Amino acid sequence: MPKPLTADEIFPLVKHLTLVERARLIRLISTSPQSDTEAYRLLPPRPDEFLSDDEELAWEGEGWEKWG
Repeated sequence: MPKPLTADEIFPLVKHLTLVERARLIRLISTSPQSDTEAYRLLPPRPDEFLSDDEELAWEGEGWEKWG
């Protein structure tokens, strides 16, 4: 039986994929039968994973000056 690979072992390979192949890989991963619930149970999000220094309302407000 082949030894399972780690994310650290796979990342250098993913880095060399074209943009189209990366999108295809993401699509394949996201349609796998395993649920995200189990993945987050095994590896919970880091405290900084969903943080941003930007103010959320500013995301929508930038770049509209030229239209106003």
